[in-house]
Amino acid sequence: MILVLDKGHGGKDPGACGNGLEEANLTDDICNRIAAKLVPYDVQVKFAPRSDSLNERAAFANDLGADYFCSIHINAGGGTGFESYVHTDAGDDTERIRTMLHSTIYSGFLAGQGVVDRGKKRANFAVLRETEMPAVLLENLFIDTAADAEKLKDSSFLDGLANEIAYGLVVALGLQKKAITVTGAITIRVAGKVLEGKEIDDLTWAPVRALAEALGKTVSWDEATRTVNVI
Repeated sequence: MILVLDKGHGGKDPGACGNGLEEANLTDDICNRIAAKLVPYDVQVKFAPRSDSLNERAAFANDLGADYFCSIHINAGGGTGFESYVHTDAGDDTERIRTMLHSTIYSGFLAGQGVVDRGKKRANFAVLRETEMPAVLLENLFIDTAADAEKLKDSSFLDGLANEIAYGLVVALGLQKKAITVTGAITIRVAGKVLEGKEIDDLTWAPVRALAEALGKTVSWDEATRTVNVI
């Protein structure tokens, strides 16, 4: 399974701007977070080139033989909320995936954040028209609306959004977790304390609370965004 993430705008085009924010920076951040959250799954995540040519972005996905294309954007124009787009001539499979993705993102996170659901829409956007695989474009809040912009400035909000987009892709595309190879227990020494960790897929894993507390840090859990905070 190959998934192409398209970071809306970039190149010489910052995209929509407002309230001290630029769309290109936000889409870069969100897509990087989505990709990181999909690492445990059996999917190759590729980023479309940040070209000012939309056709080049679509061609990149076509040449890869990608299975799905997801374009991430921030809206503008004085409105508020979240909406998703597929092409005007999109078939049943594209619509089915979009519906699952949209519903998961909105009900799983955005509704609880007080974000307006602007609905599932269709448009003749270039990246939707020129891609040869099912494709969706997500418009995530309005950069020029103060209340939306405040959310977009909040890293925990962006992480929650990225988490739900990633989970929506897992559900809609039927992604499975990669097989995990656990080599065995290892010993970790931190500030004079001994912790037990594990080696998994050539990476060392340690219990975050024990590790943080050994370093004199405080750990908290945010259920809404499923985020561990170490302070």
